[in-house]
Amino acid sequence: MGTPDGNRFDVIVCGAGPAGSACAYYLGQAGFSVLLLDRARFPRDKICADNKSWICTSILKDMGLWNDFLKLPKQEISAMIFSTPGGHEIRVPLSEEKIHSDGPHYNVRRKLFDGFLFQAAKKQRTVKALEGFQVLGVLKENGRVVGVNGLDFKGRRRSFFASVVVGADGSQSVVAKSAGINPVVAERHATNARVYFKGVSCDRHAVELHYLEGVNPGYFWIFPVDGGLCNVGVGLRTQDVQRRRLNPVKELTRIIDSPRFRTRFSKARQIVPVGVWGVTVGGTKKRPFSGAGFVLCGDAANTAVTFAGEGVGPAMRSGKIAAEQVGLALHQGDVSAKSLRRYDDVLWRIIGPENRAMASLEFLIKNPAVFDFAVKRGAGRGDLAKLASDIASDYRNAARIWSPSTLFKLLGG
Repeated sequence: MGTPDGNRFDVIVCGAGPAGSACAYYLGQAGFSVLLLDRARFPRDKICADNKSWICTSILKDMGLWNDFLKLPKQEISAMIFSTPGGHEIRVPLSEEKIHSDGPHYNVRRKLFDGFLFQAAKKQRTVKALEGFQVLGVLKENGRVVGVNGLDFKGRRRSFFASVVVGADGSQSVVAKSAGINPVVAERHATNARVYFKGVSCDRHAVELHYLEGVNPGYFWIFPVDGGLCNVGVGLRTQDVQRRRLNPVKELTRIIDSPRFRTRFSKARQIVPVGVWGVTVGGTKKRPFSGAGFVLCGDAANTAVTFAGEGVGPAMRSGKIAAEQVGLALHQGDVSAKSLRRYDDVLWRIIGPENRAMASLEFLIKNPAVFDFAVKRGAGRGDLAKLASDIASDYRNAARIWSPSTLFKLLGG
């Protein structure tokens, strides 16, 4: 352990988004030499819905960054609004008890948040950050990953070496692919389009997710952010995009111009061009997140949550876990596939139950008639709205949707 030395480090972290910066921060705090690489130069925008839930804020507090985070421009969120393909709508306040103890959710633009987190990681004494570096692939010796090669911002080919490489380089992870793991799961992949508007008519303390006919099980969202702006977007199953030959940008425009939403956008002004990106959301089948000399975290490990679409908090959580398990492997002098598999086990013990529980909601929204009925009934019942709030507090609570007591309430008990 110690300060970075030339082109050799304890750990190379590829990708300086929330997962990578959190991982580098924790490794730096532990005294390991870290090279943090990103192909972009910060601050940079990142197409995302911008929500920061309690998973995210709890990690920020653990990192000691809470007070600095509170200085960022942001929008407090205390409620969620859901609607079904049939047009039934329910407003779900977040838990007052949870807000009192942990604060609300926040919407913070990724350009601001990622830059903030990147600078926090970069300030660690043993972390060296290199922006504008495009990773082309991993380097291997005797089947073990020992480094990466790529191009710097001047187009020069360079190689760096480390005991462990962390792939936090997104949903099309070069590290994962070159290490032999496909980060894209076709049946779990979503294609999303996002834009910022100013002047949208909305409740600025609520996020909206509308599961519309023709979009469901994807959804249209309106998420207020700072400065009177709204993050507006649509998420579609990539399978549907391909099968129906949908254009995500045109779908977003169609929804905004539809009778249901056009009056809310009548005085709104588009601020930036529409951006498109894809991501694989977590599923119920465990997949490999590591191998000899490497681990994957964030979107490279499919940590985004289905139904809710949350990505930043789970990504940061995986980055923290990766730092802990990589640190343990380095202390033990064993970065074999068997040793680093502990990371897979620890991460899956957390996200596995969440993914299985959220699959219950996924089944619900894939059946529009049942979804309409549940929301129509739930809109008039505080106990069912509380269940939705409990799910926002802990995704494992989603499994309760099919419990006998919940079904009894839905059916009129």
